[in-house]
Amino acid sequence: MSTRGRSTCLAIGVAAGISFAAATAPAQDGGPEAASGDIVFRDGSRIVADLVHLELGVLKIRRPNGEEMDVEWPKVTSVTSPKPVVIVLRDGRRIESPLRPAAARESVFARSGEDGDELTVPLRLISEINPPEGMLKIKGNLSLAASVSDGNTRTRSLGLLGEIETRWYRNRLTVGGEYRYADDSGDLTAQNGRAQVKDDFFVFDRWYAYGLAKVEHDRFAGLKLRQVYSVGPGYQFVTAGDYPNEFLNGIRWLNSMEGHAEAGIAYFIEDFYDEGGREFLSARWAVRIDWPVLPYLTLFHRHEGYPSLEDVEDLSMILEQGLRLQVLSNLFVTFQVNWYWDNKPAEGFNRSDWLYLFGLGVSFGR
Repeated sequence: MSTRGRSTCLAIGVAAGISFAAATAPAQDGGPEAASGDIVFRDGSRIVADLVHLELGVLKIRRPNGEEMDVEWPKVTSVTSPKPVVIVLRDGRRIESPLRPAAARESVFARSGEDGDELTVPLRLISEINPPEGMLKIKGNLSLAASVSDGNTRTRSLGLLGEIETRWYRNRLTVGGEYRYADDSGDLTAQNGRAQVKDDFFVFDRWYAYGLAKVEHDRFAGLKLRQVYSVGPGYQFVTAGDYPNEFLNGIRWLNSMEGHAEAGIAYFIEDFYDEGGREFLSARWAVRIDWPVLPYLTLFHRHEGYPSLEDVEDLSMILEQGLRLQVLSNLFVTFQVNWYWDNKPAEGFNRSDWLYLFGLGVSFGR
């Protein structure tokens, strides 16, 4: 072969080798193929993008050109993330892992722990992706309603109520209470209060077991002290993020709703001013709904019922409903109506009590 022929063959061989190496070499860190995953939707469409975070049923993604967009998590059927992300399951578990589609429908494979065992995780059980730092979530509110008049009418009234809720892994701890005082020309006309603490432990996705302790006092209902202890199961029938695709003028008006129902057994210890005391066993039911219908307006309803297991005529109930209207960043005005029913009150007292509260409050946490 001539010198020119040998040179030509050598050049072709070098070019082929370079092309083969470029085609088979792994993508470098930061390249689009290494950095980006993809998202597949129910309609069969697919988007190449990174997972930024998931919160309240809305998944934020970042496309290779840097554009960020929101997609509705219930419409996603498959995700792939070559880069590790932190996923939080509805039972509170956290897993940091790359994600890839699993054989099971609408599920992903995720590595759990240092041993690298792979878990099959249904997408419906993922509540958050890349959440803010900190496992403990705290939120609450505190409201004050007060009035003073002087002159021909001399009255004073004070109403104080608040609640703090903390979440940690599978636990939800709620502490709340209220107090009311009123007098007319120095004569006491109202004095009552109650406080309670309740812990919910989520056993499954939406099912939990609760434990409750509550104390109450109402001087003008003849009640010196009531203690209530209750345990039983509960069910979270709606949670934030369930309805990200329900829009009203661009607002996800159902997506922040939370509601649960409970049924259990309770033990009462009551001490009255004029009748001594009593102890009895009771059933318990409870329902609670918190609905931020708009970013600045929250409606709420909660009630409890206690039918005695020893006397069918002995039934007590508490209903609370109202709204909170945000006026500044964390400042709100609130209007609340409470109804108390005791079918067998202390001797000489009414079975029904109504309480109307209008006040100013502050909210905090997330």
